[in-house]
Amino acid sequence: MVPTDNQPQPRKRATMADVAALVGVTKTTVSRYINKRSYVSPATAKKIEAAMRELDFTPNRIAKALSQQHTNVVIYVIHGNLLHVAQDPGLNTHYASAGLELARHGYQILSMTVDSEISINQLKRLITERFADGYLFSPNHDDDPLLQIFADSGVPVVTAGNWNAQADMMRAVDSDNCAAMKTMGEYLIHHGRSHIAYVAGPQDNAFSCERINGLRDACSKAGIAAPSIFHLAAWNGDDLDAVWSQIEPILPSLDAIAAANDIIAANIIQRLQARAYRVPEDIAVTGFDNTPIAANNKPPITTIDQHLDQHGTMMADVLMTMIDNEPVPDSVIYVPTELVIRESA
Repeated sequence: MVPTDNQPQPRKRATMADVAALVGVTKTTVSRYINKRSYVSPATAKKIEAAMRELDFTPNRIAKALSQQHTNVVIYVIHGNLLHVAQDPGLNTHYASAGLELARHGYQILSMTVDSEISINQLKRLITERFADGYLFSPNHDDDPLLQIFADSGVPVVTAGNWNAQADMMRAVDSDNCAAMKTMGEYLIHHGRSHIAYVAGPQDNAFSCERINGLRDACSKAGIAAPSIFHLAAWNGDDLDAVWSQIEPILPSLDAIAAANDIIAANIIQRLQARAYRVPEDIAVTGFDNTPIAANNKPPITTIDQHLDQHGTMMADVLMTMIDNEPVPDSVIYVPTELVIRESA
């Protein structure tokens, strides 16, 4: 249909050339300002900003990405078994919230599990070929070899947890695990629990060690016996049967069991109930992570909320800042934790 004189004409979309003409500078100067490639004086930058607002000019993100050789792809790398990863509700929350935040910035998130020499070599190739603009990484222990691979790569990387990796292009988002577990210990002690066992994560895992230190600190300051520590080989509790065989003989002396996460706590509650122990009347049980398992268990589980959705969002935000070559002064960014009190303790 041919428009009549009375019909409003669609507004022509402003271009970079239009902005340059309005400011009285070259198109190259506007491009330099938008892409942050080289110096543009503050006075000129203000004029360009004003012209962009006046013309309602929005830089073409795809063109910008191409000009900067960006792919607008971020890879979330998890060092571990794919089946275990799929069964971890906390990690799924982490990944989903990071993906939502990256999508808000026009980025696509891909996931990659690394559990063999073949997949390690695949990751190295992706890094070398600059397939992604940056990486989010969830290591599985303090000496994870992927930490050094990322540290040497020079690509922007944000890790889940502080793993003491020293590299200019690496940052970490973490919880204060020591303080969180100290809070849990203080809560149990305040409610009369003085013989506490802790079913902890793997011995070579920083999170696990920090939480043990927090619980020990709470017991020490209260003047009660140090907690009995039992280490799992993996966070999913595949070896809980072996650990339980060590705990069961001392059950009559315990009045609380703290667990490495909500999955383990729910499993321990089932085992106690099967042996006619009442939770929490006889033995209080606590978890960690505040996953749906904790809220839906019978009884619901007292736990620590790490706000893993905020972790994922923060990791994505920090990574985007690094990709944009903006400074992130803190090597570790901490997300606050929260004690969630329910019926199990």
